[in-house]
Amino acid sequence: MVRHFTARSTFVLATVLAGSLGFSAAAQATTFYLGNGIDFPEVDDSFSYIEDGIGLTTTAMLNNGNDRNVYRSLLGSGATNRVLSRDNNQVDGIGSDETLLLTFDQT
Repeated sequence: MVRHFTARSTFVLATVLAGSLGFSAAAQATTFYLGNGIDFPEVDDSFSYIEDGIGLTTTAMLNNGNDRNVYRSLLGSGATNRVLSRDNNQVDGIGSDETLLLTFDQT
């Protein structure tokens, strides 16, 4: 089947393609390492990171709204209720109903 485009539909198609190409060319991926890079865990209310002009702040909470501390180690980040507790700091759906909240902004 051959399709014919009118001048108007060709203009619209060209505009859509140019717009999508413009957006894809401007889009870039940024990777954040949520660990601390050292072999010693840290616990705090939050941790902040900056990569490629994008800011990221990690905070933690329980599903009932109560605050948790953020646990950060060589392997990454998690949530904990104790200072430097190594017990179940993963946000994995096992145990406490924890959430690691990631807040992004442009710096």
